[in-house]
Amino acid sequence: MNRTALTVSISLLLIGLVGGATLMSTLWLKTRVELKDAVAAIAPDAAVGTHPDLPTVDGTVQAGEYAHALQDEGTGMRLTWTVDGERIFIGLHSPGHGWLALGLAPDGPMMRGADILMGYVTGDKTVLEDQYGDSPVSHARDVDDGGSEDVDDFAGSEDEGGTTLEWVRALQTGDSFDKPLVAGEMFIQLAYAEQDDWTSYHGQTRNTLTVRFFDQQGGDDGR
Repeated sequence: MNRTALTVSISLLLIGLVGGATLMSTLWLKTRVELKDAVAAIAPDAAVGTHPDLPTVDGTVQAGEYAHALQDEGTGMRLTWTVDGERIFIGLHSPGHGWLALGLAPDGPMMRGADILMGYVTGDKTVLEDQYGDSPVSHARDVDDGGSEDVDDFAGSEDEGGTTLEWVRALQTGDSFDKPLVAGEMFIQLAYAEQDDWTSYHGQTRNTLTVRFFDQQGGDDGR
């Protein structure tokens, strides 16, 4: 092969290599753009609700709405809940038509030291207060003693079957009058009365029991 032919061959080879590299670069850039567009297209949907099946805080508890449920035969009350990240959704139902309450982790005796969520429904109005057990037989609002209302959202309803309250709160509120919800067994208190107030006595419709908020067996069937 003469020098001229060798030069032409090398030139053609270089042109081929440059052309191939350009084509690969173009394809790589095109792939990146298409992938970026694809990610942008799915990102809004992926970002909407990590937990699409969270309870709706509307004052009613539907079958299957909550992840866990506890039926207390002593009072006839039903507690339902779902833990989501750093917060908990709670539904509480009583067969009564007055106030109803959930007390968390009382130090004792009786209700002393309990973190109490207490409320009632009157007409189209739902009232819920963040309270604590300031003695074995009495309770007060957190805010009256320097604490805070640590309920993010709540709603309630009342019908011939009784009264339902739903609310959301943080697992750990940072309020000294609140009890953090932690893994393992916790004592709780359930109670209700037939009057829409904060002072009427609950009589026999009160019970203390234990619950495991993070691994309790059984889901909510809406009963």
